[in-house]
Amino acid sequence: MRKWMVNDPKGFSGPIGKLFPTCQNLPVVNFEKIDGKLSEFDLNDTSTDQVYLYKMCSAIAKGDVPPNLSKRDPGKMAHARWLTTVNRILRLYVASEQPSNELITITEFILKVYALVWFDIEVRSSCTEGSRHLFSLIRRSRYLPAAVKDVIDPVIQRNAFFDHPENILLSMLTDDRKPMRELALRRILKCRVNGLYNRNIRQFKVTKLNFDTQDYTELINWQSVSVIEPPLTIKVSDDVLQKMIVRVPDNIEISKHPCHTQAVERCIRTVTEASGLVSGTESRVGLIRTRIASKKIIP
Repeated sequence: MRKWMVNDPKGFSGPIGKLFPTCQNLPVVNFEKIDGKLSEFDLNDTSTDQVYLYKMCSAIAKGDVPPNLSKRDPGKMAHARWLTTVNRILRLYVASEQPSNELITITEFILKVYALVWFDIEVRSSCTEGSRHLFSLIRRSRYLPAAVKDVIDPVIQRNAFFDHPENILLSMLTDDRKPMRELALRRILKCRVNGLYNRNIRQFKVTKLNFDTQDYTELINWQSVSVIEPPLTIKVSDDVLQKMIVRVPDNIEISKHPCHTQAVERCIRTVTEASGLVSGTESRVGLIRTRIASKKIIP
């Protein structure tokens, strides 16, 4: 970890990090390709940095970097922009005839885990997908040697907000498997019967992960946690819940909220700006909706 010690707001130290500032100027060499096929993704509606990530991952998987890609800027360096840091790692890899074991390990992780999960989240961004994305991250990273998993697993555990029972229940409600949707409905109804109806402020705690699970529904030990109803289902009446259990719908509609922080951060910025410009709930909501609508029509 010392190799990533911060020297300044934009720089990194260590044998890998110190090469980041000039990596885009290094010539591409004959490098070892790494398996990591990405899903189809519309590059017309995404950022320049994400386009770079997608194309560079594809190039490394094929073992060939097009000349125009080798000349592109991998993005500005900043500790808050892990995406551009990843881009620079990839650019450094294709310029290394004899990459270090550390560089190979990190690059493989990017292609086999990071990039795959990143674009899966971009395609399926609803909060109902959060637990499935978490499970995908865990499952894809199991190829790593034990010593590396000892480093990354605590980080995954610390940030496993979508292993909370509320979030897993949301994913189960939208599961393709009918028994899982029914189980989620029954667990929500049981919360209400047991008096765990989520109308009070509760402490949100990350639950201990089961890294060996074969299904996202078993990311946690349900017997050892307090299961509370997701806030997004509170307005569904008991009668409706019971009817849905009897005849489980093929498609259970859940309010669409993003599961990734980028969209959340944008919303926070918009809400903060609105709070500083107008007063009153109705005025703030009106301004926020107007700005969101305006952004959608800007070419």
